[in-house]
Amino acid sequence: MKNIYIDITPQLICNVIYCKNKEPLNKYGETLGDVELPEGFAFQDELETEVGNEGTNTFKVTYNNKWKNVTIGENCDISYNSATNGGGGFVSGGTFTMTGGTINNNTVKGSSSYGAGLYFGGNSVLKLSGGYIWYNNNAGASGTRGKGGGIYYNSGRTSSTISGGDIYYNYAYSGGGICLNNGTITMSAGSIDYNYSSAG
Repeated sequence: MKNIYIDITPQLICNVIYCKNKEPLNKYGETLGDVELPEGFAFQDELETEVGNEGTNTFKVTYNNKWKNVTIGENCDISYNSATNGGGGFVSGGTFTMTGGTINNNTVKGSSSYGAGLYFGGNSVLKLSGGYIWYNNNAGASGTRGKGGGIYYNSGRTSSTISGGDIYYNYAYSGGGICLNNGTITMSAGSIDYNYSSAG
């Protein structure tokens, strides 16, 4: 039997995370019911759907749990999403670990908009050691002043450890790369460059 490589596109609330798997998951002749998904994920297609021919096939899945502890690495891409707050991801009360991949071209357009790339609420932690957070746009809705093009921290109980990775080319009215409303950031490596904000 021939191996099938499957790209799984989970939809996280209103956000989309694209993870390309390097290892063969399933074989020709099997169905989606034979594919083992991580906890909280479910296929949008019927489980009787065949995985298809040899090669890479894409199926959408829905993620039904809140973001608590999430890790993304190489070959993961969170892109082209839009939300009121946290265009790429909204993290509250958990840990977001990023060792690779990209968070790019996400937007927030609400009447009060925060964190085009990532939004961190109370008791949440960011551990960034690799990857790229870039080209996220928090222009905000008409007449508003969006904050945090790349990352927005909302609470004093948020913390961030940056030991690698790049935060580039993000835009917001305030805090093009990072907007720290409250909380702590410890940075030992990585770069925050070429971001733009109207207010600073």
